Amino acid sequence: MQGRLIASLLYDNHRSTVDDGEVTAFGDGDGHVRQLNPISTQNGVLQFVATSNSVGADVAVIGGDNINDNPQQANAEALAADLAGLTMPAYQILGHHDVESDATPTAYATYFTAMAGVIPTGNNAPENVWWPNDENVGANIDDPVCYSVSLNGFKLIFTSGIIASAGTLGFDTLGDMSGQANILLIDWLEDRLNEAESANEQPIIFAHIGIRPGDGVDFPDPFHQLNIVSGFAEARELIEGTGSYAAKDWKRKSIVVAGHKHDDQSQTYFNGVWYLQIHGDNHSLPDDDTLFAHAVLDVSANAISLGDGKFEANWSLTGYGIHTNSREKIKYLLA
Repeated sequence: MQGRLIASLLYDNHRSTVDDGEVTAFGDGDGHVRQLNPISTQNGVLQFVATSNSVGADVAVIGGDNINDNPQQANAEALAADLAGLTMPAYQILGHHDVESDATPTAYATYFTAMAGVIPTGNNAPENVWWPNDENVGANIDDPVCYSVSLNGFKLIFTSGIIASAGTLGFDTLGDMSGQANILLIDWLEDRLNEAESANEQPIIFAHIGIRPGDGVDFPDPFHQLNIVSGFAEARELIEGTGSYAAKDWKRKSIVVAGHKHDDQSQTYFNGVWYLQIHGDNHSLPDDDTLFAHAVLDVSANAISLGDGKFEANWSLTGYGIHTNSREKIKYLLA
């Protein structure tokens, strides 16, 4: 029986303990034009904590790129301290900046050790944990890189947006990557969706990098073109039940939530799947503690019946802080 889920969402804060001294424009297609400093980045996290607690969120999703990787340990420890006031379980996915400078066991271990007081790690990790099957990755295979959580009639599927292959940083969020016991990540995802189908759970997939229609082709630089696209077409076919996965006649199709692009907040409906793009938190001016951005996803029990035993999730997404269109709360309601 589906219930109600309230999830607060923090993406792309880039928590920093040092001031870079100037606005830095990154030519990487991310919309990364920002001042990284302790005041604005800490304020964004604290505002997120306050919103999460005030709305009574069931879960807080730390959606990737919420630290800058240099200095990684200090920034991760600062993020963990800022998130300590959350009164609900927090789950994380990794973005490419979280371990960007050194995607090795040491970098993963540094991040998870710093965040251990906030997110479930080690023996406390959620179910169905997946790690890349790579000798260069995996400081502790119990730490959650990809995993799932069942809650209130929902299957929450967390897929980190960075997976290292052969010691290099890769963006194959849902791609052809082999994990423990040589389980391909796409097969791992299929197993989780099958579980949701059997239990009549509503799947919600949280990723860092978006896989909605158009993603992977609208980035202007070759680096993203070569790395972001890999595996996404097959992942979308699986989620939507099309192409080589046309036999998947999902009763409840997924909601897919992603960030990464900072200045882009949108909702795309395609083949029965809602793709929600979350506005990044950090795009503030030097030492400005008034600008922040995060969101709250509220998925209700009143799912819309589509006939033939199928349902479509009924959801709303509320934005808090400054967004591309307004500083007021913004709600997007399913018609």
